[in-house]
Amino acid sequence: MNIKRILAAVLSVCMLLSVMVIPTFAATSATPNLAFTVDAASVKCGEAVTVEISLNSARCTNGVVNGTLEFDSAVLEIASVTLNPDFVDSNDADVGLAYVEADGKLEISFTAPRQPAYVPNELIATVSFEAIAGGDVTLTLNEESTIAVHGYVGVAQEEALTVGHDFDEILLADDANLVSAADCVNAAVYYKACTVCSALSTETFEFGTELGHDWATTYSYDDDNHWFDCSRCAEDKDTAAHNHDTMLKNADGHWTKCVCGHETELVAHTESPWIYDVRPTMDKAGHRYKECTVCGQVLAAEDIVAEDLGEEVITYVIVASASEGGTISPADKTYVLEGESVVYNFYPEVGYEVAYVMVNGAYLGKLDSYTFANVAHSGSIYVVYKELVVYDDGYVETPEIVIPEDPAASDEALIAVAEAKLAELKAVSTAGCSAKSAAAYDVAVLALELAVENGASGDEIVSLIANAYLAKENLEVGNAETCDD
Repeated sequence: MNIKRILAAVLSVCMLLSVMVIPTFAATSATPNLAFTVDAASVKCGEAVTVEISLNSARCTNGVVNGTLEFDSAVLEIASVTLNPDFVDSNDADVGLAYVEADGKLEISFTAPRQPAYVPNELIATVSFEAIAGGDVTLTLNEESTIAVHGYVGVAQEEALTVGHDFDEILLADDANLVSAADCVNAAVYYKACTVCSALSTETFEFGTELGHDWATTYSYDDDNHWFDCSRCAEDKDTAAHNHDTMLKNADGHWTKCVCGHETELVAHTESPWIYDVRPTMDKAGHRYKECTVCGQVLAAEDIVAEDLGEEVITYVIVASASEGGTISPADKTYVLEGESVVYNFYPEVGYEVAYVMVNGAYLGKLDSYTFANVAHSGSIYVVYKELVVYDDGYVETPEIVIPEDPAASDEALIAVAEAKLAELKAVSTAGCSAKSAAAYDVAVLALELAVENGASGDEIVSLIANAYLAKENLEVGNAETCDD
């Protein structure tokens, strides 16, 4: 073979190989590189995060450049994507810059011309995110490009972002952040919650006010005590031992009832001796009865004539009572044999004194004690106490009991005055007054009325008028709107 021909063939092959290698080398040396920056390392829920994607290479050859920005879609949400309209090649030709949004991804692509002459760090796109939940997020940019005749995968860039919560004292729907509901003594307690994503904090706050106790209007009780329950909690108030002030009775026995409704067991009656409310005489039959000495239940009653009396000793009963402010002794009922005597003593409490005493409905004025001497019939005694007025300097003043001026001396004029006084006294309403003072007033007015009807003596009329006005003065007001002074 001719040497010259061989050399020529070798030279042709070398020239051909040189043509094939040059584009590949150029493409590799001009590989594009995408990068991004984040405007903050930490934000709160609801705040914006801006990411700028740029081109870091000065030149690249013909091919498609793809960049995928990945993020946690549970924490960040794309609000907007703005492409740079000025991103063109050296000939001001559009490079076909475009993007596609997907769940947790943003894909950006453009076509690199053969001779682009790009400016390094040129902005490609601006992405605005909204932080929708708290958490730690990693933003990752992966580049996958085709340059010339082969593909190129760029190195991934990562940036960390922390999204915190915007905790505040808010109420979530359906009380989702409720720690404990309001009760009688505590306001409701809630966890603080994020105003954007409703995540709960470990911090708490109170909202509203306590409900207050809802006390029952009827008593609860056991064998020993009674009290008022709260309908919302286990608290109770006004716990006290049973008083059993109300006596109940029937033909079989008696028992007591507390204000709360608790009742004691039935107890058999205790029989009294025969009590004479009408003593028999030779001209007139009498009447007697037996009662329970505890409850007063009448156990037997009968008429009796003097012939049947025989040697029996007659028994009478005296009933004693007192107003507030003191006591009387002996109290309640005392069974007295005919001809015997009973002494009653009065004991005012501190700050009180005796105002007046009524015996068998008659006013006797202020007394220190009273004796039923040589008892010949049943009777009653009632002592009224009044409060002393004590001044700051220690001076004690006894309030006066005003007795009406003496009426005209003649019985006829006295009766007319008494009738006028009766009309005035009967017009007084005792509605709303205490039962005891109202009863005393009614008795006093009735006594005056009977004395007028029966033509009593002048002295008795004067005493009964005074007694009625004293009873009026001592009406104990239970309700000032209905009890007239």
